[in-house]
Amino acid sequence: MSNARMELHIEGPAPLEVTLNPTTGAADIRVRQGRVTGTVQHSQGVYLDVDAEGLLLGIELLLPVPPTRVALASRKYLSGAGSADLRRAVAMATRAITAAVA
Repeated sequence: MSNARMELHIEGPAPLEVTLNPTTGAADIRVRQGRVTGTVQHSQGVYLDVDAEGLLLGIELLLPVPPTRVALASRKYLSGAGSADLRRAVAMATRAITAAVA
């Protein structure tokens, strides 16, 4: 894989924007638009960007991260209307990131 920054657009159950930076070994899955006011460490290598109300806006990954860790974070922090679609989209994005860095 090259060291160039990659952007992936996941057009699944819920559209997501994914940025992968192989140089830093980081990936960002943007779940919703909004102003990030805090970052919560969910587990080793998985950080959650939230807004002032605690709504999940994005998931930052320090690669490599097991996909199961990301799935646990999305199940815990994505709830309410449309959350099942967002969780499926996050799973698709995680698979795309895993394939891109393999």
